Amino acid sequence: MLLGLKELDKLEIFLDNLIEKKEIYKYRIYLNLNTTISVDIVADENNEIKTKIENSGLVDISIDEWIDKAEYANDEFYQKLFEKKIDKEHRRRLINLIDDKEQEKKSSIPVVTFYSYKGGVGRTTSLITFANYYAYRHKKKVVILDFDFEAPGFTNYFDFSLEALENKNGVLEYILDKEASKEKPDLLRNYIIEVSKEYSGDGSIYVMPSGNLFGQENLKSYIEALARVDINSTDTITNQILGLIDDINETIKPDVILIDSRTGFNDVFGFLINRISNTIVGLFEGNKQTEPGMKLFLNEIYKEEHKNSINAILVNSLVHKDSGYSKRLKEFSQNVNDYLIELTDENYAPEIFDLRKSNILGNLGTIEDDKDDYFEFIKESTPNDYKKFFDKVIELIEFKEKNIKPNSEVVTTKYKEERNISKLTIEELKDNLLMNIHDNYPQNYAENIIYNEDFLNKKFYFRKCMEDIFNFDKFLLIGGKGTGKTAFYSALKNDNFLTNLQRKASKNQLKFIVIDIVSIKENKDSNKLFEIKNFNQDSIEDKEFFYKRFWTIYILNSILLDINKLKNYIISESISKLLMKKLTNSTTNKLFFEEIIASDEKFILVEEELKNIDLFLKKQDLNLMITFDQLDHIVKPTLWSIIVSPLIDYCRSIPFLKIQPKLFLRHDLYKKLGNITNKNSLDSNIIKLEWSKDEIFAFFFKVVFSYAKDDFFKIMEKYDDVSSFKIKAIQKKINQRNSYNQIDLDRDKILILVETFFGEYQTTHYYKNKNDGKIYDWFYNNLADANNSISLRPFLELIKLAIEMYKNDKSKNLGKPILNSDYYLHQEIRVKCVKQHFDDLASEEGNEDLKKIIEHIRDSSRFPDTLRYRSLKPVNYDKFLNYFLENSRLQLNSKTQIEIEELLILNGIISIEYKRGSKKQCTFAYLYKYFLGLKG
Repeated sequence: MLLGLKELDKLEIFLDNLIEKKEIYKYRIYLNLNTTISVDIVADENNEIKTKIENSGLVDISIDEWIDKAEYANDEFYQKLFEKKIDKEHRRRLINLIDDKEQEKKSSIPVVTFYSYKGGVGRTTSLITFANYYAYRHKKKVVILDFDFEAPGFTNYFDFSLEALENKNGVLEYILDKEASKEKPDLLRNYIIEVSKEYSGDGSIYVMPSGNLFGQENLKSYIEALARVDINSTDTITNQILGLIDDINETIKPDVILIDSRTGFNDVFGFLINRISNTIVGLFEGNKQTEPGMKLFLNEIYKEEHKNSINAILVNSLVHKDSGYSKRLKEFSQNVNDYLIELTDENYAPEIFDLRKSNILGNLGTIEDDKDDYFEFIKESTPNDYKKFFDKVIELIEFKEKNIKPNSEVVTTKYKEERNISKLTIEELKDNLLMNIHDNYPQNYAENIIYNEDFLNKKFYFRKCMEDIFNFDKFLLIGGKGTGKTAFYSALKNDNFLTNLQRKASKNQLKFIVIDIVSIKENKDSNKLFEIKNFNQDSIEDKEFFYKRFWTIYILNSILLDINKLKNYIISESISKLLMKKLTNSTTNKLFFEEIIASDEKFILVEEELKNIDLFLKKQDLNLMITFDQLDHIVKPTLWSIIVSPLIDYCRSIPFLKIQPKLFLRHDLYKKLGNITNKNSLDSNIIKLEWSKDEIFAFFFKVVFSYAKDDFFKIMEKYDDVSSFKIKAIQKKINQRNSYNQIDLDRDKILILVETFFGEYQTTHYYKNKNDGKIYDWFYNNLADANNSISLRPFLELIKLAIEMYKNDKSKNLGKPILNSDYYLHQEIRVKCVKQHFDDLASEEGNEDLKKIIEHIRDSSRFPDTLRYRSLKPVNYDKFLNYFLENSRLQLNSKTQIEIEELLILNGIISIEYKRGSKKQCTFAYLYKYFLGLKG
């Protein structure tokens, strides 16, 4: 909502209060065109009151007239004037396309505007797809601005939640708020939405919508802003937009700004083409309806003053490649060239591209939207026509970019060989490589890790999803056992790690401080671990009220225990006496919480202190990230809906600008959570920590490159299966500065590595379809749980055990590949690799029954052989559930079929398929087949 409108409402209350106190008699408020506020006052002259009014808000408030009571009483004009307390009528109407003859004022960074004369030609879709392509393929930072003010878009794309959209203003509000506010608005927090790294890869995408259209008050405010933006004045709007671009450059430092212009010819397109943009992309269908628009477009592009400053691209959009395609494209090109001959004598024609109609792109933002197909379109299988078009836009962007700043290519460091390996045989190289990997195999991260460059280069895997931690809208990090959730949580506290992650995420311009709100249980020095079991749940009447206050107090107390991180912050005297206690399990702490929760007066002090911290952070331009992990050690899983849900609701609408909560939650417990307002809308606030197929291999090859790089590439050369060009491309990437020995998640490169190390196919089974036996897929299919998620531990454990078997094998398989499938397909090894993973899973709070059930199934002497199958049809599945309910020796806490079923599903042990008549069939994850001794 517009800051000026918010402040107007506050000022009205403030002035009404002054009337009640009889400090003033009458007032009249004017909301000016630029949303600053003017006031007329009827009262006796009083400088103190005057100063109080002028300083009462966040926008500029000026007193135009101060009229004394006597003058008001004797003047009918004033009496009539003050009948209306508030005047918002000062607006301007939008006018037609600007006839611009002024000198151009171009942006200092590349700006590309996408324009179409009519809607429905794929303008917005083409812009979004290009943004994804440029960010993902070229690792660029892209900002999208929606200037289609009267028909705003982008709300259906990028999986934005309704909540994220409701909490963000946009271009129009920013322009007016900046004019009206005494302080510079917080662009990144309140006006720009950062897109998940899922879409941008190593690049970044930010979207600034036209404005906030969600919620009745926001929509009214947007219409008000639309009526007030001064497009009449070319200089005014140009300077405002250039100011916005400068602010974006200062805050984000993007490689390009993409602007979605409105259709037709209008004031907005006028100032974009004349004053702002370096490149204009015009999209037109090849028909008579769009021909006038195309001619008007060419008229603007080829004005004398634009010839050397605007690059133009014409697109014949949404063409159908049927038998008449070539003829239609030729006609379109001919029409453009014929008109240009009339328009200009110079040989200065834009390049023309044709973009075919794509169902994948056409479904974007609809219920038919298939994200996997779209990502494949962007990342791996971009059609030739789109690739040519995108590459041309990139050429024009980077041509402009080279004119304004030096080309900053990453300097690669040449790897120095430490020994002469050229004379070693393949067998010797394999032995060296596998032993080096085995001796340096990754272990669980300990609490006393030093996150120096050596550790980050060799041991720590930087995941793409980690970079989303700096996204203000992402506050939930969800992952199962083995996803590295707690390792990431612990790493964030290390300044060296945080700095490196910021650099990878291109967030160096922001300053972050991290304070953990909950101590890791394994940490001997933990002082922030107070368990909810200390409270008597039966004595708490309003649990939602109680626990919302509880978490607020817990957060403040944890921050204050690390207050040294906020240098120069002075704690208020009242709070220093009230808080600063170590949060441990003691009766003293229990009483401490209960006393503050019960006292409005004391709780207000807590809220005020958090506001003061937020204000301090704002003045210092700092962002405080407060992190929560291992909440299952504080709150028993059975109480999560009562106790953790209020924390999630509090964090999603936390009333602070610079305090950012990040909750690390177990996947199974989050799925079970109830009592959350509109839980589905939280999907876009989630960072998913589950591993992808490419990531698990990339992690493993980081180990290979860290400890056996020479041997690996020498073997690759000796195998002679991969061209030297491809080998050098991989070497160049991992030898780059700040690559941390990590390969890009590029499927083609990863396949090359996998096939060299593990082989292309596994050899112990016959497959009717050859592709079913591909090693690249085999690992994932065999080690994924029933939720189709893969944990790192069984994957790494399987390879480690296979290397040990190779080491002890006297008749080693010395041919290709480096590690033959005979070793990692061995049944005994596949059982062992799952055991440690399951033991960890079963040790989680709330999984006591899971441990009993799985251990019982593994006991062949007790568990019925008739139920020992990987897939159980409805009749046997019903018997399977009842077997555990009726087995009193197990002493399960679960008392119903639903409870047992939920436990197995949420932990990824089984999946359910519904058969005719709503009957359920159960299938165990292949991961557990050998571990549980299941048949066929």
